[in-house]
Amino acid sequence: MEIHSYEIDLLETSNSINYLLKKIKENIAVKANIIGLLWANYQRLATLNLFIVLPAPYNAKKNFYKSSKITELRFMAAKGLLPNVYIDKPTIWGTLYKTIGVVLLSDSVPLLYSFFEVIDDVGGDEVRKGYHYNTAYAIKYLVLGNREKSRHYLESVKKAPDRKKAKTEMGYSDVVEGILDNNPELISLGIEKNLKYHHRCETGIFKAFCLEATAMVKLAKMYGFEVNTDSSYIHQGLLQHDPDIIFEDIDEVYEALGIIKT
Repeated sequence: MEIHSYEIDLLETSNSINYLLKKIKENIAVKANIIGLLWANYQRLATLNLFIVLPAPYNAKKNFYKSSKITELRFMAAKGLLPNVYIDKPTIWGTLYKTIGVVLLSDSVPLLYSFFEVIDDVGGDEVRKGYHYNTAYAIKYLVLGNREKSRHYLESVKKAPDRKKAKTEMGYSDVVEGILDNNPELISLGIEKNLKYHHRCETGIFKAFCLEATAMVKLAKMYGFEVNTDSSYIHQGLLQHDPDIIFEDIDEVYEALGIIKT
């Protein structure tokens, strides 16, 4: 795909977001499905920004932020924190491969903590409490500073029957365990596992960069670990902290859903 086609795709994705917001306003009955599409389009918008705005991916980080805020909103609604907003229940296991890496790459410290405070098992995880579920909880409690609970979920990860089936999320549990045990070799091993999977299975627009491995490197750097990031699949711009970014809230989504911010 050439650069000009990325720009066309960027425009089409922006138009798709506007269309989805319009549909939410028009038809409350299809909000659940449309919210999921909205989340995916903001994430796609962010990824497209990586190919157009280099080396400082401000716009990508802003749209990663918006995509993450939509997942946060879904958990808030499921917990009854947003009166009269009814959306399908999100899942803890789904956050591992859909949103956790995106939260890390958004570069927003306030979002990092508010997101992990609100995500929880809200009833959608009954049959999916394996690798993804326990790894997501291990990361949640690592970020929130409860290392004992993080270790508890890591032990469950090791016993999870579906551990070997982890794909794009491969290596996350190794990185968390390496951080907890102050073991840089284990952190590097987890990231390398993920990069190898990406190299074998690269598909679609994500093939140029491995966002999951980039998020793992960023998580390790948050805790003071220096990781060899020579791989071309690691997006260097996303690893840098940009304190001057002014993030925009998802006001357009709140408006479409009839949420009044206080």
